[in-house]
This record gives sequence, C-alpha cells and structure tokens, in this order.
Amino acid sequence: MSCCKCEELQNSCICSIMECNCAKDLECWCCLFTGWEEIDKKLSLTSNFLEYSNEISKIKAIPKVFKKGIKNLLADIRNANNNLMSLNKTDYMDMIDSNYDPLKIASIIEEDNIAKLIYFINKLEFFIEMSIILIEMNKTLDYEVSYLELFSVSDNIEDLVPLLVKVFSTIEKTLDNSVEYETLKEKMYSFDVNLTNLRSMLDIKILNNR
Repeated sequence: MSCCKCEELQNSCICSIMECNCAKDLECWCCLFTGWEEIDKKLSLTSNFLEYSNEISKIKAIPKVFKKGIKNLLADIRNANNNLMSLNKTDYMDMIDSNYDPLKIASIIEEDNIAKLIYFINKLEFFIEMSIILIEMNKTLDYEVSYLELFSVSDNIEDLVPLLVKVFSTIEKTLDNSVEYETLKEKMYSFDVNLTNLRSMLDIKILNNR
C-alpha cells in the first residue's frame, strides 16, 4: 500500500481499506491531493497568486468589481483549504478498529469523497479565475503579468484532469448522496468549461505577443 508515498493522507483515503494500483497508475484521493500540493510548492503558486491579490488591492485605478471578485476568491480558497484540512483528518482505519458499522463507514467515505472533490475543485478554480482576472486587467489596465506563467498554471491543472475524473469515477451514486453527486458532476462540468476558456484566452495572448 505504497500509494505514491502519500503516507500522511492514506488513512483518510479509500486506499487505506481497499487495494489500489497507484504505484502503477495514480487513481485515488491522496495521490490527487498530494500531487497538487507538490506542484503548488514547487512553483510557489499560492504565494505568487496571494502576492498578486495583495498588489492589486493597493492599486487605486483598479475598478472595485475586480477587487470584489478577488476578495470573494480569497474567501473561497480559505474556505476550501479549511474544509480539506478537516476532511483529511478523518481516519477510516480508526473507524474500522473501533468496530463502526461497515455500511456506515462506506457511507461516510462516499460523502467525504464528494465533499473533497468539490472543495478541491474550488481550490483549483481560484487559480483559474484569478488568471482570467489578471488577463483582463492586463488588457484594460496594462497590469504586468506573465502569460507564460499563467499558461504553466493552467497546464499543470489540465494535467490533473484525468486523475480528477478517475477519483470521481470511484464514487457510486446512491439514493442518499444523489443531490451531492449531481452537484459535484455540475461542478466538474463548469470547472472544465472555465479551464478551457482560460486556455483559449492564453493561447490568443501568447500568440499575439510573439
């Protein structure tokens, strides 16, 4: 159960109680989450984007609509991070050792997986929507931003999509979780649309700036 060496999250992932093939082909929550955290740390994504938002808040010429949008995005990513931190502390192995009802454990895991993916997508959407705002600002206010940097962000997010879909495919729609399941499905669709729009905007900008 090496699961791409995500030891800290294994007990809060389905791979703690079911055999997975992550050593060959990443396919579960802890690999998805840890993979993104490593990318974020390597490229300093969160710190860079928080710095952008701090700089923007100090520029008087920037319309309030941009500042309000960024303020809402910052609140969203804080909420997503806090909820993911809480969900990642859930220990399914401890539940098993405590003789929880197996059906109850299965239900909790399904509910948690849906919530994890919703908050994780919210986290990724922060970078997508911030990138779109930065592009719009650069177009209207000549705010300096590296399109190649934003392209790298979108590229790394796009690389996660297949794994995101794999994790989603492990969730079974039931009568109890049908509403949350449909919410997640709609969330994944809108996420894909936003990511596609960002890539199209960046392709045009990079082409025009050559």
